[in-house]
Amino acid sequence: MLAGDFNSTLNQGPMRRLTSNGCTDVGRTAGTGLSTTWPSSLPEFLGITIDHVLVGGSEVGAADYRTVDISGTDHRGLITEVELPGVD
Repeated sequence: MLAGDFNSTLNQGPMRRLTSNGCTDVGRTAGTGLSTTWPSSLPEFLGITIDHVLVGGSEVGAADYRTVDISGTDHRGLITEVELPGVD
């Protein structure tokens, strides 16, 4: 698992390289719809997602994926719960 502020959307070069080499973005697989992380001063539908949680492999699922407001930063935080295959 790799998580953080990548300053890159999924369609930009750095993230495309990661996702084309076996990393899966948990937000994309969660099916929760648009969850933008920056800037937190705007409504979510006007922002972009530059903070990501990546996992290795496509079998990892997301039980929870959501953004939360955090004081003192211009980014929204991400809370994720991943489901590992074969683990109860």
